[in-house]
Amino acid sequence: MRKKILSMSIAAVMTAITSTGVMAFDTDGAPTSNNDGPILVQNETQEAGYQGDLLPAINGIVANTPNPHLPVQSMGNLTLGVNGLGDALIFPMFNQANGWGTEFVVRNTDQNHAIVAKVAVYTGNDSEEILDFNVYLSAADVVRFKIENGNLTSEDGSILRVFPAPSSNLDDVGINNFASSARPFSRPVGIDSGYVVVYGMAQASTDADQADRFDQRYHKEHKRLFRNYRADLDVCRPGWRVGHQNAMVNGTYTRHTVNSQSVENYSVAAPNQSTNCTFTNTSPLYGAVRSAGVAAQAASTAAGAVIDLASAQAAAQAATLAASKANAMATAAESAGNSAAMAAKNAAMLATMTAANVTTLVNGITGSITAADVHAIGIATNNVAIAVAGAAAGIATAATISAPGNFFGDVDASLTGTVRLYNATSGARDMILPATAINNFTSGNKIIYTEGENASLQDRRIQGVNDDIVPVAMEWAKYNEAGIREDAKAFVVSSATYNFAANSIANQLVITQPYKRVLVQLGNDDGYWQDTETNFGGFSFLYNVFDEDEHMDNIAYTKSPHNSEITILRNELQVMANLEDGTEFEGQNGFALLRFTNINGQNSGIPAVISQMIGTTTGGIPQVNWIYSQTQNQP
Repeated sequence: MRKKILSMSIAAVMTAITSTGVMAFDTDGAPTSNNDGPILVQNETQEAGYQGDLLPAINGIVANTPNPHLPVQSMGNLTLGVNGLGDALIFPMFNQANGWGTEFVVRNTDQNHAIVAKVAVYTGNDSEEILDFNVYLSAADVVRFKIENGNLTSEDGSILRVFPAPSSNLDDVGINNFASSARPFSRPVGIDSGYVVVYGMAQASTDADQADRFDQRYHKEHKRLFRNYRADLDVCRPGWRVGHQNAMVNGTYTRHTVNSQSVENYSVAAPNQSTNCTFTNTSPLYGAVRSAGVAAQAASTAAGAVIDLASAQAAAQAATLAASKANAMATAAESAGNSAAMAAKNAAMLATMTAANVTTLVNGITGSITAADVHAIGIATNNVAIAVAGAAAGIATAATISAPGNFFGDVDASLTGTVRLYNATSGARDMILPATAINNFTSGNKIIYTEGENASLQDRRIQGVNDDIVPVAMEWAKYNEAGIREDAKAFVVSSATYNFAANSIANQLVITQPYKRVLVQLGNDDGYWQDTETNFGGFSFLYNVFDEDEHMDNIAYTKSPHNSEITILRNELQVMANLEDGTEFEGQNGFALLRFTNINGQNSGIPAVISQMIGTTTGGIPQVNWIYSQTQNQP
């Protein structure tokens, strides 16, 4: 047996973690900090405005009022899913360099309940989120999307191409808003490789006490699924609409001051909430505003369709219905004590008078409809729509329009997925790898993000903490460090197997560490990798290469990667290629056993998802496929 020292040629020199990313853990600059801390924004100069256990004195709220929307930590620690099923999925790698492309498939195996999920694309060097979007999966639904040629694209109708601005409280989307072959979804992805996580946010509730949610499968009902998702946001995270417009910075709701006072005026509840989020029941007002908004849109559509007497009569009917809905909305607002009730009543009066004018105009047509008639009826009908929509928006802005809750609950272990890598230019065979399924991401709660809000696995550990040090009128939500470390244990790997063959080429071991950045940010000077006191801290990198006759060629790398001039495994996504090169078994059949231990030789391991890509040449054409190394703490 020979022993060799690992050379720099084994892996490309990668950039170390140098910056704090979105939703980062604040250690207050103390390398030995072991405290829970505020959530930071990517630029490191602002803290997130997620509500903790008290509310500020804004919008008529009495200072230090208990917050009904405290973050709720998921019950139990993270575990890996069984049989590839979970409530969140990690796709360990994508590649779009040198002719490669990657296709992702996400499946909802639940035949009875829809799921709303968020897809997040991360860089491999510091887990910075560069893109996110929601997917609306009805029961037994499948969504597909690709990353290739600099873009993430999809023709799947479960993805919204464009969505109503959060400032709108109508939340109605048309068929053209969803992706299709004629109108694909497309977003730029400016990096060659990285990884993707799909977060199951919320699952359709079994509570069917409302006609609006009579069928929890949502078959061919992506529009209604989106609308109810928005309604749940209104209940669980009040203020998100205004905050999205005025306080969203780099994917995080941030703190803002009012009159130079450290009081949050756009505070938003944290994404992890209880399964029903019910704190007020203003469902009559909610229903009235929703009905008025739908009627206003219908009147606006009718106004633009007036071309003959029949369409003019239809416009008159739409205007009358919209005015009726506006009156009902104004009555509901007044009953609920809404501050916009008077404005709603005025708008309803205007809509009623204008609708009556439309009817008069239509009834006055005795012969063929003229161009002047078309113009007058269209203008009048549109004025009705404007009045009604304006009143609906005013009420929604002045108060939280709340559904009763329970549109959605926590997600069952029903998501599964695969990632496929392909290369049309080289003629390589497709590589298919199962996604790593995570269980208990939303155990006992739901984690419902807004569009454009950055997400991470550790967000299930946001908590509302009373911290007397915080010099503001409200207490802010923070990360729970102990919970994050417990969750990271689900991914700990102490060993992995690398395979090679006599005719193998371009073998790669892919090591993905979705928890690395946040664990580094917990302090201890990257202590997760080099501190011998932790259960799974720093490690030496050691592997032995074997042939098929039980001969061994030992290769050892004895320095911790954190201290090494070779930056192996510093990044969250690290590809290590051709580990057999330079050994006496190069070009033969064999395998390598890798061990991740701390510097005392204990089997402490690292938190990672490890997979292998192996290639051979057949008839001069490279054939490549995945071999999956299970992520588990092996002895």
